[in-house]
Amino acid sequence: MSPPGLSCGQCGFSIPVFPAQVGLARREIYHVTMPVPQRSTCRFLRLFLCAVTLLLPFSLHAEDGASFDLLGPQVEVNVTRGGRTLPIGQVPNLLAGDRIWVHPALPDNQQAKYLMVVAFLRGATNPPPDNWFTKAETWNKPIHAEGIVVTVPDGAQQALIFLAPQTGGDFNTLRNAVQGKPGAFVRAAVDLQLFSLNRARLEKYLAAIRAEQDPKTLQKDATTLARSLSIKVDESCFTRPVLQQASCLMQKSDQLVLDDGYSQSKAVNLMSGAGGDLLGAISSTSMAGGGAYSPYVGVVVDLARLMENLHTAKYQYISALALPQGDQLHLRLNLPPSFHKPQSVIVIGLPAVQQVEPPIMRPVNPEAVSCAQAPHLTLAAEGAPLVFSSELAHNLHLHVEDSKGHTADIPVTANALQGGFTPTGNVPELDWLPPSFSARIHGEWGFDTFTGPEYKLERSDEGIKWAIPPEQQSEVIAGHDSKLHLQAANSVCVEQIGFRSAKGEVSKVEWKQASGKVEVELPLSKAPAGESALQIKQFGLPRPLEVPLHVYQEDCKLTGFQVHSGDSDGTLKGSCLDEVDVLDAYGLHFHPKGAPVKDVLSLHTDSEVKAARDTTARVSLKDGRVFEVHATALAARPRVQLIGKSIELSASPIHLSGDDDLPADARLQFRIKSDLPFARAEKIEVQSADGFYREELKLENGGLMRQSAHTVVATLAIPKGIAESSFGALHFRAVSPEGFEGDWQPLATLVRLPQIGDVRCPAAKDAPCTLTGNNLFLIQAVSPDADFQHSQSISESLMNSSLDVPRPRGKVLYLRLRDDPSEIHTIEMPSPKTAARKDDKGREAKTDAAAGGNDGVKTAPAQGDPAKSDAAPGGSTSPSSAPAVAPAPQPAPDKAAPAAPAEQSPAPAQTAPATSTDGAPK
Repeated sequence: MSPPGLSCGQCGFSIPVFPAQVGLARREIYHVTMPVPQRSTCRFLRLFLCAVTLLLPFSLHAEDGASFDLLGPQVEVNVTRGGRTLPIGQVPNLLAGDRIWVHPALPDNQQAKYLMVVAFLRGATNPPPDNWFTKAETWNKPIHAEGIVVTVPDGAQQALIFLAPQTGGDFNTLRNAVQGKPGAFVRAAVDLQLFSLNRARLEKYLAAIRAEQDPKTLQKDATTLARSLSIKVDESCFTRPVLQQASCLMQKSDQLVLDDGYSQSKAVNLMSGAGGDLLGAISSTSMAGGGAYSPYVGVVVDLARLMENLHTAKYQYISALALPQGDQLHLRLNLPPSFHKPQSVIVIGLPAVQQVEPPIMRPVNPEAVSCAQAPHLTLAAEGAPLVFSSELAHNLHLHVEDSKGHTADIPVTANALQGGFTPTGNVPELDWLPPSFSARIHGEWGFDTFTGPEYKLERSDEGIKWAIPPEQQSEVIAGHDSKLHLQAANSVCVEQIGFRSAKGEVSKVEWKQASGKVEVELPLSKAPAGESALQIKQFGLPRPLEVPLHVYQEDCKLTGFQVHSGDSDGTLKGSCLDEVDVLDAYGLHFHPKGAPVKDVLSLHTDSEVKAARDTTARVSLKDGRVFEVHATALAARPRVQLIGKSIELSASPIHLSGDDDLPADARLQFRIKSDLPFARAEKIEVQSADGFYREELKLENGGLMRQSAHTVVATLAIPKGIAESSFGALHFRAVSPEGFEGDWQPLATLVRLPQIGDVRCPAAKDAPCTLTGNNLFLIQAVSPDADFQHSQSISESLMNSSLDVPRPRGKVLYLRLRDDPSEIHTIEMPSPKTAARKDDKGREAKTDAAAGGNDGVKTAPAQGDPAKSDAAPGGSTSPSSAPAVAPAPQPAPDKAAPAAPAEQSPAPAQTAPATSTDGAPK
């Protein structure tokens, strides 16, 4: 059955299409339908036929031999130039005058006789002369043992080695073929050299993948190899099960090699115009390689097409990849040689005859710093995969030099798996170098010198100074794992780090290099507090260096510092506030002002803060820890001063002696002056010391009245229900419209006055008087003298409406109020008056109130119902009533009743005018 293919009714032909992708069934034929519009011509199909015809050899060889997995014979080659000889593996190019030694390393029992021909070419359009062909009969003992030496002639551009089976006229036949089609063999020489270089990269990659023993590191190693060798890695392989990843990475190996910028494929010059476009379109299909038209694939296409067209009746030419190792060329064949006609001629390419261009390499990370004494030092590089895949770059070393001209060369090798240059032995002593220095890769590329990338290096130094940032030192807390970033001038030479606890126990810690610092994980979950240390071991140094470290007991968190512009006091928030020693900000030293209250500590400085800006404050604790916190500078707080006040008192027999005592039921007006104009939304807060009473005075609620732009008059009247329970110091402060609060300032002292009914004194001069009234427990002490030498204390638990008090010595009775015991107040005793009473006959008789002495005084009661006394059955009179007569006290049963004392007039009630501290009575 004929194979399916492409057909066209108008042109009358069909095209069989074969798969080109490795892995498809051998010789399997696919039917491809290519719809052609009616207006298209057979010229398009003929063009397409030509393109597909060119691909047919590649599709066949891709299956049969494009993998070049057949071992061929070995050929030994070296090149001598200027008296120096290098193996072929180290020679990237040939020059005219080079002496090439070629030795076919055939086995002693070789049955087929091969004629070896070394030929030089001089371009596609200029056939080489006869004397550029050198033949050698490999079966001759001298040649079999010693080989031959040929010299590169002037004008030569390419060199080939042919291994042809011995036949009659074989040499002439081969020479005529080369001279007849020089361009074909020139192209073969170029492609074979490029294909060999690319295959060497692939072999290096596949060998490393096969040798990988740890599946966990496969992805990292494959990525490094791909960067070093310029290999395309299929990232989807890493999504497969671990055991399948390596085999996946080696699939479609002919599509892995990428253009390295040095061994460029010439496959793009196969065709031009529409045919070239069609070839590119077909190569992008899955059948033709899935778009991975790499240099490697391009050379396969070239060789397959080329060798297929070089068939003659006598010879067929098969390409051999030459993989050099030292002076040996290990040949890989893509087709098995044939010893029947047409017999196979093995074609081997040698380096081109041209000036060499050393590869250009660069560091993977130009800013990276490496430790010169690290045992696994790798100086990562990229840009020249042939340096890693071949021996062309040799005698590599790292050249170091100081400012005085002292030099040292450290031998290195290009390690593809490590992705850079690694030392081949121990690094010599480098203590003559500065701690940080630069070094460059030097070597040879063939017979020429080679200069590689430059690197930044550091060396171990016993004098290195390690530092722990103060803010991190403060976070080393017992019971909490911590992270530190050690800083040093050169920190990349750390080998290991240990932690010595306060108990002396040493343990290794996890660490890593991070942005020029060493990041250390401290396991402090079970570590005790106290003096500890980090032990830092550097490469090449015998002893570790100890860095002191204090492990603290408590974890402190300071959240922020606030201070108002113009103030000398600020507040710090957070924990461990009782451990604060000093806070530095704005060029000032703030010291604690009292104990912290609810995670807030007040701090004071001797000067005012001038700068209204945010900054960073530095807080030092007593245990040596240092924290940095954000310092917020707020706007200036309102500043006011009290310039006057007046009190409007209610009627009471008690005379208040102090200007600051304010009866809770009185009305207070006070004037305040502000540094800045008083704003409409500004307010005055008044509050008792215990916080029980609090009042906000505003312009809106009538509590404030502007007298001028800077002066306001405040009016305060405590509601009766609150007044009965408010007492103690009363202070005020201004609050700005933004809510900034000024300082509290003293305003007055709230005192509650007891309601005094009267004071009755008996006739006996040595007997105490009786005080009646309500809320007498508000009195702390009563005294007949101002110095309280003979005072009488009043119990807080007093619940009676009367009490005995010392008899006054004059007209004044002295007392202290419980709400303000520091002040002494008075009750003024009235002058004696004559009281009228009727005799037995009903006539009015006048008696001297002094008949019984100047005793028996009663006072006018306070406003409201007078208090009633058991000693006055008739009750006491109001201040406006007629004088009451005080009856004589009842005698004891066994004693005679004394004479009734004279009746006295009551003391008038006190109706005090409003007093003012800044002017005349109001």
